[in-house]
Amino acid sequence: MKAFVVENGVQAQEKIEELENQGISKNSIFLFAQDKERSEHLTEKTDAAKMDTIDTGLFNTLANAFRSRTEELTSKMAGLGMSQNEALKYEEELANGRIVILARQNT
Repeated sequence: MKAFVVENGVQAQEKIEELENQGISKNSIFLFAQDKERSEHLTEKTDAAKMDTIDTGLFNTLANAFRSRTEELTSKMAGLGMSQNEALKYEEELANGRIVILARQNT
């Protein structure tokens, strides 16, 4: 798992294209932003992968409906293989308005 922090949508698009050029498929690239609408917009605009039940597990998918946005994002990052401590570190970046991109190596 590789993690990257960018400042805006343009940088996010550039990073995703760079990752694709390195052979990582878009369905292995996940984008996170603190604001849910911004996250959804950027995910759609960059064609990054969308989190689904397979990525987070059924229990976490249901639990996320009752969590704060911060808890939801931390849970989703952990569900992709990031440690809880790493997820909390990147949550601080999200709280400061940055975008976090996670890329899984293709298997």
